Amino acid sequence: MDPTDKDCLKQLDSLLFSDSQSWLFGAGISKVANIPLMTPLTNRIFAKAADSSDKNIKSVLDTVKSELPDNAHIEHILSHLGDIATLAERSKSRKAKVGSLSLEIDVLRDLHAIILQWIAETIRWGYVETPELIGSRENPIVTVDAHNKFICTLFNCNQAGVADRRGAVRMFTINYDTLLEDALSLGSRIGMDFLVGLLHSASTYTAKMSQSQDSEHI
Repeated sequence: MDPTDKDCLKQLDSLLFSDSQSWLFGAGISKVANIPLMTPLTNRIFAKAADSSDKNIKSVLDTVKSELPDNAHIEHILSHLGDIATLAERSKSRKAKVGSLSLEIDVLRDLHAIILQWIAETIRWGYVETPELIGSRENPIVTVDAHNKFICTLFNCNQAGVADRRGAVRMFTINYDTLLEDALSLGSRIGMDFLVGLLHSASTYTAKMSQSQDSEHI
């Protein structure tokens, strides 16, 4: 084994047996579960907009994206759309210009809600851009297997004394999905060892710091 790889594995092993752990998870941990990262998710939402019977959605998305930096993704677009809706709400006409369109506040709110629904459906059922796989209610492609393996590894460490001395294992996630929570829940159903840790260590919890733009603006 390469010395660098060996050293990395040794450090990881030490971390798993640490009596004080905090984990921060980003979107990368859910990619293996067939949940897209921001760029594929953005492309998927634009594709759904192009297929929508309401052509205003695609026009609005294109216009808003054109006003943002080239690397802007769907979260930035939603946030900007929320700002536009706020301006409409404050204006006398209750409208705002988006490109050549003059849209009322209710229309902007509806557009925002539709885009959020598309995001929720994509994350819930799964999406892979290349080769394209589209999950659905009838045929979901999201899997919790990798998250389950992580939880099993983390809480089934059998080094003597770890369960007695380890405090709460703190988990923070900025992801839309709940796969980490699902894996913890599935573990509790099958009586995994980490349940003892939960009870004896007072708490193992997940703080969901969702960045979804449920917009306070609109």
